[in-house]
Amino acid sequence: MIAKLMKNLVLNFQLLATYAKFIFILIIVLCFFYKETNLEEQKILKNMNTYTDHHKTNQNVKIKNQAEIILGVNETNSLSDQNRIQIEKN
Repeated sequence: MIAKLMKNLVLNFQLLATYAKFIFILIIVLCFFYKETNLEEQKILKNMNTYTDHHKTNQNVKIKNQAEIILGVNETNSLSDQNRIQIEKN
């Protein structure tokens, strides 16, 4: 009777060890796929930020050019000079 119980106990531990190995491997695989997904998300976010930065830079250049045209700024007068002159006039 005790031998049978011991045999069942050993079989249960072996089954438990098999389940633990399976769960461990599953966790490793899931972590790997999560890392890959996270890297892809980071690439997408980086591309979006790069696009946004370029778009902002282009918008700032356009606004500066429009301001220079409106204020009549030329090579001898920079936009900051025009702002200083405008402040001094006020």
